[in-house]
Amino acid sequence: MSRGGFQAVSRRISAEKTIKYVGRVEVDIQSLEFPNSESLNKENVERLVRLFRGQGSISPGDARNRIPAVIDEATLQTALTASGLTRDSLLCGGAKYPRLLFQQGFRLECLHGGDRVQASKKVSRLPNPHWGVDLFTADISDEAKRDLIEEYSSEKGPGDGVYYRKIREYQGIFGEQHPYLEHRWWARLGASSKSESKKKQLEQLWKHSNFAAAFDAFQHLPALYCGLRLSAINKMISMGCHEELLSFLRHTKDFWYHVFDGDESAMEKLDEDTVLAVQLKAPGACEKEARTLYAQVHSGCIFGGFNETARNRIWLRLCSATADCLAPSLYAFFENLKYLQAAADCMRRLVPRKANRSMSMRRSFEENFLIEDADETKCIIQTSWSSFRTTQTPKADGFDIAYRQLWLYALREYQSMPIPRQQKLAIAETRHADEVVVFRFACLAQKLGFNTDEINSLVQRSPDEAIARRLLTTARKANEFEFEDMSASIRSVTRILSTAQLISAQTSTEEDDVDDIAEPPLRCGTPHAAHHTRDKPNMFLDKLHESMDRHSSELTSFFIQRSIYFGYFGQDVDVPVASLNATESVHDFDYIRTPGQNLALASARGQRLAQTPGGEIHEQALRSRIDEREARLAELMMKEQQLAAKSEQLQNEITARNTRVLTLRDEEQDALVRLTGLQREEAEQVLRLETLQSDEQERQSKMAQIEQRGANTGEEIRLDLLGTSENWQAGAASQESDVPLPDRDGSSQQEGTSQVEQLLAEEERLRALVADLILQAARLDDDRQSQVASMAAVETQHRAAVEELVAKESALQNKIQQLEAILERLQVRLNETAEQGPSEQCVSVDGGVQQPSSLLGTAREVPDAARCDGDEIEESLAVSGHHNRLALEHMVRQALHSDDEVSIVSAATKTLSVRRQSAASSFVSEPVDELEATRQDSGQNLPTGTEKVSIVFKLLLDGEWRTQHELQVDPAEPSAVQRAAAKTALGE
Repeated sequence: MSRGGFQAVSRRISAEKTIKYVGRVEVDIQSLEFPNSESLNKENVERLVRLFRGQGSISPGDARNRIPAVIDEATLQTALTASGLTRDSLLCGGAKYPRLLFQQGFRLECLHGGDRVQASKKVSRLPNPHWGVDLFTADISDEAKRDLIEEYSSEKGPGDGVYYRKIREYQGIFGEQHPYLEHRWWARLGASSKSESKKKQLEQLWKHSNFAAAFDAFQHLPALYCGLRLSAINKMISMGCHEELLSFLRHTKDFWYHVFDGDESAMEKLDEDTVLAVQLKAPGACEKEARTLYAQVHSGCIFGGFNETARNRIWLRLCSATADCLAPSLYAFFENLKYLQAAADCMRRLVPRKANRSMSMRRSFEENFLIEDADETKCIIQTSWSSFRTTQTPKADGFDIAYRQLWLYALREYQSMPIPRQQKLAIAETRHADEVVVFRFACLAQKLGFNTDEINSLVQRSPDEAIARRLLTTARKANEFEFEDMSASIRSVTRILSTAQLISAQTSTEEDDVDDIAEPPLRCGTPHAAHHTRDKPNMFLDKLHESMDRHSSELTSFFIQRSIYFGYFGQDVDVPVASLNATESVHDFDYIRTPGQNLALASARGQRLAQTPGGEIHEQALRSRIDEREARLAELMMKEQQLAAKSEQLQNEITARNTRVLTLRDEEQDALVRLTGLQREEAEQVLRLETLQSDEQERQSKMAQIEQRGANTGEEIRLDLLGTSENWQAGAASQESDVPLPDRDGSSQQEGTSQVEQLLAEEERLRALVADLILQAARLDDDRQSQVASMAAVETQHRAAVEELVAKESALQNKIQQLEAILERLQVRLNETAEQGPSEQCVSVDGGVQQPSSLLGTAREVPDAARCDGDEIEESLAVSGHHNRLALEHMVRQALHSDDEVSIVSAATKTLSVRRQSAASSFVSEPVDELEATRQDSGQNLPTGTEKVSIVFKLLLDGEWRTQHELQVDPAEPSAVQRAAAKTALGE
């Protein structure tokens, strides 16, 4: 996009912000919400707290402190009405802004400013603090909204990682392409340093395709970019260690992908505080760090964006990933550049400085490595400073093994091989490289199969002559003294140096003075000198690839060095440590002096002794002393063999104990996995209970519908009875007329018969309907009881399984404590055995294996309330159904019951009321043939002139009986049904 295009976009965004601007107001801090901000930056919050306290007051209405927010039109109008404000009043200038009131529970969407609001909460002492807000309408475009979100005022400027992610996002690599915003972030990055060095280094990084892809791989782990340092990009690329650095970046990405099980959506939830807390820690190898970190994980202080179950799963994977290495990060990557840089300078001594600077160091060594044609090669592995071992390795691994050994030598001896640098200022000179160390380095490279002019030149030089020349010129300054014959003087010093006797490796005490180091080891970067000196004997290929004892109380400096080594070189090479065959030890000074020179020196020494007066006697004395020393040496060697055998036996016992402990740990891990599965099953049971509760609610609603249908049915019965009664009265009135209508009587008789049949059919239909509803209710009750019983059985099994696991865990803890006690006794025995010989080599045994604390969460028990609730629901359903049936029965009885003041009631009326009562309650009526007997008895028992009876129809509504209908009935008058039945009987 051209410059004019950027200006046009900028003007358009500025114009839109002006148009969508509503005004400035004061808003209660509790009503502010920050959905567009990332997690709070604790360091920035603390910085703002110090800033506000230093200023002595908080000015939330200042332009540098105001927060932009968006609001929709309807909410704005409601808030203006509640606040007694107008829209124009929000645009009025003044020192004090109008206070806008929102409904309780409303949250105003702020675009940024979460850190400063959080800081103000810690500083402000006001009971109801408010903050200045710039309001914009909610229909503002995404482009303008993003521009407001990315503004920075009082907040801390973005780090290098933020620049990287934002520019990559607007380039279209991490998101949607947006040239205007990309240009703005480039400009902001250029202004962050006076010389625009960071901008240039970021451009340099992206020109290197391999490094650009490696850093882009952290796209779904945005929190890791907090450790990015653009100022170190030039140093990183110029080192020439591309393969090693890319390996460390891949190791970092693979580590965190393993922790999150490849779930990229979960990686987005990782926050910077968690990265800072976890990086360079090893909870899988250090029991102390495991306790500290697990407490933070369990409380949600770290990995706070996940629920408890997800945090436990992440914790287990984090512990397994840190069993052999520290948790890597980009911060550790850039810190370790200092350590790798010194070793890389040593490696450059062995390869030519080619014009093609883009070639990496590994490629340079590959071009100068002699490869045998056989499928398997005889590989030399250095096991100490003076000994080597050989083994057969695949042809593909030959170069990798040799190349790693050169790097390890450089990491051990980089202090003794500094690169001479040109100094323009009059400052202290750097120390000279140790010629012997450089000579050994070249000899090792030649022995491993590398061949360059630089290596051959270093091997052909005599380190003794170089040391002698430097000694003479240092002892006597060249501008003050001169030697008659410099070459002869150098040869004299060289002969003196050649008389030195080699000390065997068994009696070497190089690291005797660094056993006790008070300060803890550094987790990254250049190590402490004392730790480096102590770790040098272990920085060999066979020792680095050996398995280490896990779960120690403290992390050692060697564990850290091993972690850094695996980060740069990986563990994919096969180093057959167990099958190494011992070869003849080759000492360092054998490189300097050939065997012929050794014989000549011994002969000259003997001639000088023979020519000296009394030399023979002196020679015999020397020989006797030598014989004594040899006898003493043989005795010591025998004792050493005995101690070695005893030590080996103790080591075997310790190994067996360690194996047992590891087995118990594996069992504990299995138990932990089972417990996690039970927790998952428990969660499923909770979901199932919730589902059953919802089903129970649905059943209750269905029962309510059934009851309603029953009530409606009772109402229909009542209406049918009322209609029938009215029909009977109309028929009786027609019979009392004086006009003889024989045809009408026949038709009335047929009509009555059909009505009786309809009533009987309706009665049968209602009886079947009620029976069906009763069966459905019974089936629902049976289903619910079976489900409650099933849940109770599952809960009982779950509790039994949890108790069994707890008991097993207690048993495992007891076994581990017993094994720890045994290991302590073995340690004491081993130390006592090792102290018996005065000159033997000490045997170091690990101080025991400590069982890591069981960091298991307790299983949650399913409450019994679910079953109690189910019982109460079952009882309430039964009582409710019974009460509803009694209510319906009582309603019909009340509706059809005769007045208490009537002395004589028709037997037919009683029988009919009983039938109606039975139909309303259980729908079981007496046989129809009783109706005739009732009709016959009615005429005999009823007296004439009886008063009318008032029948009141009532319904039970909300617990009260309410009158629905009232009917006056003459007891002496037969009902229409009785008359119809009598006519039917007479007709037959």
